[in-house]
Amino acid sequence: WIVAPVSDQSGQGGRVSFTTNANLTAPGQFNSVPKGAPSYGTDPNDNHIWYYDGTPVACTFFALDFVVPNYWRGAKPDLVVGGPNFGNNAGPFMYTLSGTIAAAYAAVERGVPAVAFSAGNGPARSYQSVNQNTASGFPDPATILANLSTKLVTQMAGKANGSQLLPPGYGINANYPTISSTTDDSCIQPPFIHTRMTGGASANQAVFDPSTGIFHTANSPPSSGINTCINGDCSLPGESTVQGNCQTSVSIFTVDYDAPNGTARQAAEQVMGGLVTSEADAKNYTAGSQQPPPAVSGSSSTSATASTASPSQALAVPTSDFSTFGMTLGILFALM
Repeated sequence: WIVAPVSDQSGQGGRVSFTTNANLTAPGQFNSVPKGAPSYGTDPNDNHIWYYDGTPVACTFFALDFVVPNYWRGAKPDLVVGGPNFGNNAGPFMYTLSGTIAAAYAAVERGVPAVAFSAGNGPARSYQSVNQNTASGFPDPATILANLSTKLVTQMAGKANGSQLLPPGYGINANYPTISSTTDDSCIQPPFIHTRMTGGASANQAVFDPSTGIFHTANSPPSSGINTCINGDCSLPGESTVQGNCQTSVSIFTVDYDAPNGTARQAAEQVMGGLVTSEADAKNYTAGSQQPPPAVSGSSSTSATASTASPSQALAVPTSDFSTFGMTLGILFALM
């Protein structure tokens, strides 16, 4: 079964947007669905192909909460597959930017295993242009990518042997290199390489164009913020680095954002000491308690810092500091 956005939704990330219109106000991408058609529906020649006027995450929910319960006759999905997207989605930053990854991520959060597929080839093309013979005589890149994706999913299904394909909370992000079959066979069978998300990854930055007076986005230089290996196997290559060698990166992700125990987490906890309750106190606190967990606070007149004060003392911000304190908060809120 296929459920896809009716229009281009590139870069929507995890945004959940359901249409407020019962009918399409514009035709679907590549005129796939006419203007004025219902905001959701099926292909006239295949009722297993659905469209919806929403973001990729909204389409995941539309599939799980409408299509499956109403048309699957009690069956449940074993796997949600996103993509293949045109353009790679490698590196942790893509988990807030890519609609392809977000659609898979949303399924994992709902308890359904998922794989996100992306490829270096682009731009987007109509399905009507796929499967035509290329000038080189090799299969269309889209056909090769579909076959590779099927190969990985078939492998997963065979190894699972009837069990859930992935443990709860786990998903896979696969990124193909640019398939060269349009011109030659230099990269048409990229091997699957086990990778990690961090390592050689970039985020985005704002770039000002003085000739137009506007900003555009560009990749930022790799930084420690996005490339510090915190979880997983740090000996694996980064998914951003292997594709130049005609290799397919395959990274395993989880939806658990909690930082692992260790010295780095302890350092983060220390800078909040005096305002945020200690971990030991939090473990003893229950949601049904009538009293909030105790917080340890400092008594300095210039800042809130950890001290030996009694856990029952409340945080005190001196009156003379409110102007500066409020100004700082205003700056922070303005950035949110």
